[in-house]
Amino acid sequence: MNPLLGKTLLRVTVFYAYGSFVAWIFTVIEKRDESSHERMERTLKELRKEMNLKYNMTESDFGNLVNKTAEAIKEGDNLDWTFLNSAGFVFAALTTIGKECKY
Repeated sequence: MNPLLGKTLLRVTVFYAYGSFVAWIFTVIEKRDESSHERMERTLKELRKEMNLKYNMTESDFGNLVNKTAEAIKEGDNLDWTFLNSAGFVFAALTTIGKECKY
């Protein structure tokens, strides 16, 4: 095998191994205890409980309803950190941030 090809394959292998390891670490650190769906369900349950306790809906109650609903929808749309998401983030960071090479 050509020594240059061997060196290139070694560097690519080390790059992907390092990136995968960092992505795994990032996933472990950033993982939440509950999923986005569970957070959304919890927020909606709180909202239902608050609205059941009140009979007259004032302007502030309506504002609270809108804010809580928007918060629940936003939580439901958030992505959880999976290994694939972490790997995408890590490899994007590794390939776009670095010092400039001068040849």
